[in-house]
Order: sequence, then C-alpha cells, then structure tokens
Amino acid sequence: MRIKDFDDLMYYLTKYENNPRKLLKLRKIFDKPKQILDSADIKELISNGTLAKIKQIDNEGFNKLHPAIVSKMIGENAKYVDDESLLGLTMIVDEVAKNENVDISDLEYIGDGSYSKVYKLGNKVIKFGKNRLTDKIPYHKRILQPLIRRKILEGKNDLYIEISEYLKHDNTITDEDAYLVYKELREDGIIWLDAKKENLARLEKDNVAHFNEPINEKTEAMGYFPETIKKEDVLKKGDLVIIDTDCLYREQDFYKVHFDDNINTDFYLMCEQEYQMEKHANKPTEISRDSDDQLER
Repeated sequence: MRIKDFDDLMYYLTKYENNPRKLLKLRKIFDKPKQILDSADIKELISNGTLAKIKQIDNEGFNKLHPAIVSKMIGENAKYVDDESLLGLTMIVDEVAKNENVDISDLEYIGDGSYSKVYKLGNKVIKFGKNRLTDKIPYHKRILQPLIRRKILEGKNDLYIEISEYLKHDNTITDEDAYLVYKELREDGIIWLDAKKENLARLEKDNVAHFNEPINEKTEAMGYFPETIKKEDVLKKGDLVIIDTDCLYREQDFYKVHFDDNINTDFYLMCEQEYQMEKHANKPTEISRDSDDQLER
C-alpha cells in the first residue's frame, strides 16, 4: 500500500474507514502529508473532509502543515508572501481557531466574493483578498465591526485579510431596508456604492469584536480612517449591519475614485436619486417614515 497523492488518500480512507486496524497501518505509512496537501486545491480539501482526515491519521504531522493550509487559503498571491508574513498570518488563523474552540481542520469554505476568498472557522469569517477598491473606510456603527481589516502586501500583488463575526443570510431583508441603511450613511457623509440587501445581515449579538483576548477597538488595524472614529451607541442583536465593507467612501473622496466594472451600481443610483429627491423636497417620503422601526426591528 502506497499513498502518493490526494486520490490515493481518499481511496484508502474510504475503503478502511470502519477498520481500525487498517487505519492504524495507514497511519504508519503516511509519511508525506504535505505532498497530499499540495495535490488538491483548498475547496477540494475542505469539501471532502481531507484536512480532518489527515489530522486524524497524523496529528503531529498535520500541526506542521498549518502554514501550508493558510497559504492555500490565500490562493495565487501566496507565492508573494514571505515566510515571516506567512507565519504571522498562520498565528492569526490559529488564534481564531483557539478562540472558537475549533481546529483549522474544521475550516469551511463559504465562497469567492468579487475580490476575496471567504472561509468560516467556528463563528468567525476569514477573508483573504486582493485589489480592494477601498484600502481604508470611514467608521460607522452600521458596519459589522471587524476583528482585523488590513493590507498585508502592497503593489499589484496586494493582499488583504479581514476577520469578523459570521452572520447568517436573512431573506427577510428587503430593498427598502437597504435604502434606509444607505440613507443613514449618506446623512453621515458616507456613500455606500455597493448598496444592496445581499450585503446586509442582522446581528446575532452586540456589534463589537467578540474575542477572548482583549482587542483594541476601532484602531487603524481595523481599516478605518482614524479621524472618522468616534464613540457612539453599539447596535444590538437584530439590528441591520453591512457585511461587505469594500465600497464605502467618505463623501469628499467619492468623486476621485475609479469604479470597477464588477460592481453593479444600479441600486446605488436608485438610492441616490431617492435620497436627493427627499433632500430637496425637504420632507419625509413614505419610504422613510418608519426608518427607525425597520432598521432596528
């Protein structure tokens, strides 16, 4: 019996999953876990449960693979990450796993965003991305507060990491809800270019960083313009928050930016038109009368 690649591992694990004696023998010959890890992409490794199975067969060897797993999470830009930076990112991911009482082998793949690969570990979302439209964003209480949101690599091979709470999709959120959030930000001098209901979720607990170790709230490591940070009431469970933070602009910066063709601005244009109509009419319209109840119900 020889295990030389990912397909071999899956074959033998399936064949002997109910045979402890054979699994023990499998563990003794399993001497190249890195080679197996390298033979498949991260989605395949997660969907087939291979990470957990490698850990089960060779726990000590698996612990040495954490940097390789984080490298696969990052994707193609991982080749530009130096060893020291990769070690730092691995320590961050391991700390998240520890905080959530899970292991990196419990990693879940959520999907690809416009600019990011998105994973779930425990009750935290980890995003690795590139080519962000907004390196820094204005602070607002209506934004899901991240644990970290910062650039790791500069230049054309840039890399970002963002970690925040995981919030479930809520199909009760409407276009009207999205407009009311747009309007609230607009009145606070922020333009939300990627405004849409799919970028909203309802809080399951207070909108603060939930982590066992103390975290400095509202620092530049969270990706905010320092001058926009202010102390205000924290949103509570059930309140609406923006979960995609890539297209939030200070009003004074908005007209200097280059818009990406991947962003559909149709709903933004509708929101801005409605906002301007309300503003110039100088009276509330039907869509805005119950804004407090709808945003914080």
